[in-house]
Amino acid sequence: MKKIQVCCALIFSLVAVLQARLPQEKQIKGKIKSIVLTEHYSVKRKNRWTKGKPKRIIKTFFNKKGIATEEIEIIKGEITRHLKFVFRDADASKSFCLEKLSSFKERATSFMQEAKGPVLDFCKNNKNKMKNIKYVLSVPLFSSEKPYPVKIVLSRLDKKGRKKKEFILNSMKELEETRLYKYKKSRKTMEIYDFEENLLQRKITEYNEVTRTRTTSVYDERGMLSKKTIVTYRSDMTILKKEIVLYDEGEQVLSRKLLTFDPTNNLREEWHYSAHSSEPLYGYRYFRKTDKMKNWIFERKEKIIMVYGKKMRDKNISPKFRTRKIEYYQKDKPKKAK
Repeated sequence: MKKIQVCCALIFSLVAVLQARLPQEKQIKGKIKSIVLTEHYSVKRKNRWTKGKPKRIIKTFFNKKGIATEEIEIIKGEITRHLKFVFRDADASKSFCLEKLSSFKERATSFMQEAKGPVLDFCKNNKNKMKNIKYVLSVPLFSSEKPYPVKIVLSRLDKKGRKKKEFILNSMKELEETRLYKYKKSRKTMEIYDFEENLLQRKITEYNEVTRTRTTSVYDERGMLSKKTIVTYRSDMTILKKEIVLYDEGEQVLSRKLLTFDPTNNLREEWHYSAHSSEPLYGYRYFRKTDKMKNWIFERKEKIIMVYGKKMRDKNISPKFRTRKIEYYQKDKPKKAK
């Protein structure tokens, strides 16, 4: 009996390792310090399309753990959005909550009950449990006022450090939605409820080791399938293709989208299909250049149309250009022995 339990434990741990190795489409290799994503105007020079001046720029900054700390959006030279992200992991959240509870206890009076809020309640109700706290702060663009929260995410974790329950608060610190997470072998379930505890959405993600596919099914408030995403991996766990299927209220297929990737996880083609058509309606081809880390830094996106069964570039629509400037953290140099 003990041998069977040990074997089962090994199998489950192997599945967990495989899940941890699964790459994401947006995953970027290396320790990223910042990314500057620029969308360019398309300019025709000497009968040839090329990238022109910047149209929209998004600057994102990360800490050494790979967590985003700041994001700035610039359109036509003007800052249109400036966000800061404050993330507290389990240890930092524990210290933060202890400090917040202690401060409230010292100042508490019978007239201060109004000062209690959802963050303080969360700290109090999860005093001895693992948790994460994330603030999304908006920086005022035309004043010197301090950044103010536009979103707060309060996460309770299980013993393995995985999300168990999340509370999403808006800028008024009002509960917008609650998310419940359940884990079973190679299956993960997320349920989203509104502030009145009505089920809004259920998302189930499963990984099949034999076919090397990860399937995510999304169900609406009635329990009807509305979307399915199937990601297929190569033997080295890079993404081979990704299929996205949308369904109507009767769970009949509305449309399909197929994405294909090169061996370095960079998007290569995107094809759009009607409900049951084997031939695409239209698509896009991506031409990308990468840096030494195999992260793309230049992208040309062309629309492809079907003409008498043949795939041809749509000459009536100009290609779209994007560039990325990626800054990496330098490896820490080993200290010299004294």
